[in-house]
Amino acid sequence: MTLDEALKTIEEAAQNGVSPVLRDADLRDADLHGAYLRRADLRDADLRDANLRRADLRDADLRDADLRDADLRRADLRDADLRRAYLRGADLRDANLRRAYLRDADLSGANLSDADLDGADLRDADIRVCIGNGREIQSVQTNKWLIVISGSCMAIGCQQHPISDWLAFNDNRIDAMGDVELDFWRTWKPIIILILQTRGYKL
Repeated sequence: MTLDEALKTIEEAAQNGVSPVLRDADLRDADLHGAYLRRADLRDADLRDANLRRADLRDADLRDADLRDADLRRADLRDADLRRAYLRGADLRDANLRRAYLRDADLSGANLSDADLDGADLRDADIRVCIGNGREIQSVQTNKWLIVISGSCMAIGCQQHPISDWLAFNDNRIDAMGDVELDFWRTWKPIIILILQTRGYKL
């Protein structure tokens, strides 16, 4: 589906009060600011660099959609299905993601500052270099890398592993990573442990 066809479908759906079917649609760079896309079928849609600011995407099906670098500021994504969605570099500041399904989603480099993630499913999501909301996803900027913690996972720079694995890694394992320097790990491990303890993580 081309951009013109997709925009026509969205307009007609809004007029008729129905949910638009936009599966596999090419919506790259589309201006969908404030668009009514509730319960829309956007599976596999290409929404790279799209303007979805303040869009109503409640209950939308965005499985496997490509939302890289999309503007989703203040978008309403409550109960949206974003499993395996590509959200790398997306701007999700102040977005409402309550109860959203983000399992296996690529959130690397995304900005989730002040986003509402209450009840969201973040299992197995890629959180590397992600700016968190300070609650469900917590990010800590160090002098070298961004540390991101969500659920039972932690990412340091480009390395993401279960927290239990990070704490069990010996110096040789850390040194073998290459992109996480051993001196950095030795300095920051005690601080990371304190951060985890404040989050109630059982060490």
